[in-house]
Amino acid sequence: MTEPITTPSGSEHRVVTVADLRHELQRERLITDAQLQTISNQVVALDLRFSGFREVIERRFDALDERLRFNKTLVVASISAVASAASVVVSLLR
Repeated sequence: MTEPITTPSGSEHRVVTVADLRHELQRERLITDAQLQTISNQVVALDLRFSGFREVIERRFDALDERLRFNKTLVVASISAVASAASVVVSLLR
């Protein structure tokens, strides 16, 4: 399979061997593999960034949930204190 292949190159003909074609194919494969590796690395980097982002969002939601529970406790305590004060006032007015 080392027969040369003649290909037109402009007005001249160039002899291309199977070895030349194999070399070109190998070169293209290396370029493609490098590009795929770059894309893979970028996907991994994005995944890490999104993982960090999800973590930050969970912490923020946890902090907001804690504040909400604290505020609910304050509201209930305030209502209880107002009810107690009203009860004392009503008792005193009798």
